[in-house]
Formats: sequence, structure tokens, C-alpha cells
Amino acid sequence: AGFIVGDNGVILHTTTGGWTNRPPEIPVAPDGPTEGKTDVEYEFTASTTDPEEDDIFYWFDWGDETNSGWLGPYASGAIVTATHTWTTAGIFDIQVKAKDSEELESDWSEPHTILIETTPLLEILDIQGGLGRILVTIKNTGSIDVTNVTWTISLDGGFMLLGKETTGRVPVLNTTMTTEIQSKFIIGIGKPLVTVRLEVDGSTFEMTKTASVLLFFVTIN
Repeated sequence: AGFIVGDNGVILHTTTGGWTNRPPEIPVAPDGPTEGKTDVEYEFTASTTDPEEDDIFYWFDWGDETNSGWLGPYASGAIVTATHTWTTAGIFDIQVKAKDSEELESDWSEPHTILIETTPLLEILDIQGGLGRILVTIKNTGSIDVTNVTWTISLDGGFMLLGKETTGRVPVLNTTMTTEIQSKFIIGIGKPLVTVRLEVDGSTFEMTKTASVLLFFVTIN
């Protein structure tokens, strides 16, 4: 067997008895989202073909000093899917290369760029009952300040005359900051489920507890 090696040391062809094996075609840029959040898994696809229809392996470089390692084998022309989670915010260029079953590698694809932003992290610390009210304590436990936190306190079940659902907005919640939100005045009877839901920048945080309501006396179990 003979080898034809390029300037960068990559084997371009192998020859055996007059037969030449060529590396896979350069894959197209990975396909996937262009924006995301830290600590969320995202999916990307890639594909290429091999001139000799050899099986193909793929290697994704995620742009954050990590990679997928060789994935495969896959049939020539098949679509490969890989997933990755970024733990830090930034702009990352994702590239992919391919090799065939004879270890011949393609060049790197064009990059696919993704913007990763820090995921907000809120915590519902406590849900308390009271005289006609439900009081909720929330905290920003993440590493970034957040704005425009929308919230809902809803009661599902029982017979509620007033206060079945309350919505509101927290304009600013700085990191480590704690604040309280409360429902409208509640009148009813029964044991509804109380659900507190927070939403900010596409992230949702939720807690559910059982309540006991007797007219305007509200207790959380």
C-alpha cells in the first residue's frame, strides 16, 4: 500500500495495486440552533459522502475546547446527529470533519456559529397561606440579574369565588435578591392545588402545593 500525504500531514489518498482510496467529501457546516442558553442540551446534524461509499465517522469540535470524539460508523450520505451542552456563555464556532473506514480524513467544514447566553436561575423558596391571600417568596439564585419576571399564582380545584388566578411582573430581580409576590383576595371552599409559575427569558420555574380554603382562610399543606 502507498500513501499520498498533503502539506499538513493528512493522508490524501491510499493506493493498493493501482486502486486509489479517497477521503470523504468535506461535510457541510453543522445544522442547528444559532442561539441558546448555558446548561441546556442542543442538537446538531451533519452529513457527507464518501467517493468509494465507505462507512463514515464524524468528529464535532464544539468551539469550547471540547469535542465529540469520533462518532460512527454511518453509511455514506446518512445524517448524523450529535448533542452538546455549553456551561459558559459566549460565541462558539462549531465545525465537523469526517473520516472513512480506511482512516482518511476530510478537511474541516465551514463553521456554524452559536451564541450562548447565561441561563437565569430562580428559586421559589416558600408558599404561605393567610387571611384571604397566598404569599410566595422567590429568589434569584443565578449569576446574572434578571428583568421582567412574569409570575402566576393559580388555584385549581375546589370552589373559588375570588382569586382563582393572579398574574404579575417583577421588573428587576438582581442576583441573590429575594422578593415576595402575593395573590389577589381569595374566597372559596375546598382543597385546590396551588401552582406558582415564574417565567423569564424563556426559562420557566414552577412549584405546586395543596391548599385548604375555607371562605377566606387559606392554609398551605
